[in-house]
Amino acid sequence: MDKILQGLESKVEESKEEEPIVEPPSKPTASDIPGIEILDLEDAVHALWKENIYASSGMGCTGPIVMVADEDLDQARAVLKEK
Repeated sequence: MDKILQGLESKVEESKEEEPIVEPPSKPTASDIPGIEILDLEDAVHALWKENIYASSGMGCTGPIVMVADEDLDQARAVLKEK
C-alpha cells in the first residue's frame, strides 16, 4: 500500500505547475462557451489565461460556461479544443 501511495504522490508532484498563472487584464465578457465539465472549469479558464485571453467562469442556464470577449471567442474555442 505504501508503494502505491508513493507512486501517486510522485505523479502529483510531476503534475504541479512551475509557472504561476497570471490573469490577463479584464475586459467585458459578452460571449460564452458552454459544454465545459464543472470539474474542468477553472482549468479551462487558466488555460486561456496562459494564452493571454481574459476569461471567467460562470453558470449558464444549462450548466457551467467559460465567458470571454466577443473578439476572443474563436481563439478561445481553438485553445480549449487543443487542451
